[in-house]
Amino acid sequence: MNRTSMMLLATALLLKTTAAVQGDDRPWGKWQNSLKPVGKASRLSLTENGNTEYVIVIPGWPKTPWRDQKAAEELQKWLGEVTGAEFLIVGDSQPPRDFEISVGRTRRLADAGLKSAERDLGDEGYGIAVKGNRLFLFGGRTRGPLFAVTAFLEEDLGVRWYSPQVNRVPRLTSAEVSVVPRTFVPGFLIRDPFHEHSFDADWSLRSRLNSRNPVPTEWGGHIRYAMAGTKDWCFAHTLHALVPPEKYFKEHPEYYSSRSDARTARQLCLTHPDVARIATDSALQILDESPDAKLISISQMDFGHYCECARCQKLDKSEGSHAAQVLYFVNQVAEGIEQKHPDVLVSTLAYFWSLKAPRTLRPRSNVVIRMATESAMWRRPFVGVRRDVGPVPSYSVAMGEDPKESSFGKYFAGWQKVTNQISIWDYWTGFQHPLAPMPNLSVIADNIRFFREQGTLGVFAQNGQIERQRMRSWVTSRLLWDPTRDPWTLIKDFTWGYFGQAAPHMLEYNALLWEKGRSGTLSSMPQNYPVDSEILSKEFLMQATEIFDRAEQSAENQDVLHRVERERLAILYVKLMRGPKFASEHGWDYPQLIERFEQIERREKIYSGGWALHLRKKIQGWKDDWKSWNGKPRATTHRKPD
Repeated sequence: MNRTSMMLLATALLLKTTAAVQGDDRPWGKWQNSLKPVGKASRLSLTENGNTEYVIVIPGWPKTPWRDQKAAEELQKWLGEVTGAEFLIVGDSQPPRDFEISVGRTRRLADAGLKSAERDLGDEGYGIAVKGNRLFLFGGRTRGPLFAVTAFLEEDLGVRWYSPQVNRVPRLTSAEVSVVPRTFVPGFLIRDPFHEHSFDADWSLRSRLNSRNPVPTEWGGHIRYAMAGTKDWCFAHTLHALVPPEKYFKEHPEYYSSRSDARTARQLCLTHPDVARIATDSALQILDESPDAKLISISQMDFGHYCECARCQKLDKSEGSHAAQVLYFVNQVAEGIEQKHPDVLVSTLAYFWSLKAPRTLRPRSNVVIRMATESAMWRRPFVGVRRDVGPVPSYSVAMGEDPKESSFGKYFAGWQKVTNQISIWDYWTGFQHPLAPMPNLSVIADNIRFFREQGTLGVFAQNGQIERQRMRSWVTSRLLWDPTRDPWTLIKDFTWGYFGQAAPHMLEYNALLWEKGRSGTLSSMPQNYPVDSEILSKEFLMQATEIFDRAEQSAENQDVLHRVERERLAILYVKLMRGPKFASEHGWDYPQLIERFEQIERREKIYSGGWALHLRKKIQGWKDDWKSWNGKPRATTHRKPD
């Protein structure tokens, strides 16, 4: 199938499968609920003409657990937004009423005799049940009730929290709601896409994330790594935090790694007996200061070199891997931690020079191996055949090499033989060009599913991605909660809900990138993803430019226009990086490109944080390139407002 035929098929499928949403008064109204639960539904009439007889019942009032109270307040707020009715919150010590929504482990739930309420939902699983005119929202030991409320609002009612600033709320003044009774327990213990939105407590909670995000303990907390004070330096690369070079190196250089017969503080000597003792004492002190911690990282420093002293070399040689010295050390520290903190897991990295599992050494039962996918193949997932989703037909990825035979696939299989406690440190971004279009969402989705099927404990994604960040954040968060979701359907949900009347054009752009990602031509690693790659061809840039022109013209207000312009930054970025000669050859005014890029990125604060200096240098470089290529400065053509 040629490019033109594929895009015609994509456009037809985009426009074919949409339908109006009840209560959605927007004229374009092509949104569909991608999260709608499957199963036999019960119908409840929650409101009529903006009024309700229902009350929200919570346990133990006025000594209700904070997480249950937060869940009830979330339900009250968003049901009010949807229906216009006021739902009172009452304690379960009050006499039962005919119309109630029970939140948490109330007396009503105990008296209802529901089999689903007897199931073990762990810490974060949830249950939704209906009996008569009563709706029951309950869950596991920590954030289960909150997630039951979130699931009901998002999945059954169609409420959306696309970003901390952009919501979609259906308007149902007379709300007869279909509720699918169900229970669900997430497969991943750790769900951490580590993007901008995940640091917003409310959005993170509503997206059912849980690692290293700021959800307060009283709301159910998160899977917290041990910290010292407010500094989360026990998340990764922690050896210097445990045995600080500024404290020990001068007097005890033997505590640190040997390289070419010289001692360097870049790593520790992991077989020195004093080092394990000092590190254990430090770890115990940190855990004493973090009583609610579930994990502590005991892991090698970033970059640097393994120790080459005689002891370390002998151990590594006998085990056939430099991970041997790491695991030897970590097991000793983990033994000390287990004696005082038996419920804490010790996380260590299989990363860079420690990716290969040792021959005979085995992690202790409280040790988690956190594998970094730095050698992963980004042209295809780790599974054998792609799923038939999205606007582009599926195809086999057996194109000369088996994905499971990648170097990472072999390392992963090796660790699976020695432990069932593996978590993943994944890379979803292009570190060199995080603003450039990165068509890897289909691969991310397939790999999330693969990791879940293989029984890993969770996924952390090092995610500096700025390109399509809002959409990527929403889609990947839902995939981490339920990896069986169809990523293309999630993309459509977000696009129709977020981009207003510009949605058909933005969906066309997403379809174009989806095709690129599934074409098998993506660079093997995002870090090496060049702006002049085959994917980012001049044909792609011209097609994307035309799509964004139409999208901007269709935007019904300034908010939607700004959302579209933010996504256009990716195309502007590539044009500017390709240089003034490339732009001139295709009729693009280079100074105008610079001006527009600066205007949008300043408004959107793309340059905030560590990216600021890097981006400012790039912009200055574009200006210098223009002056050099053009021979002299040229007045910028100012773009008229749309």
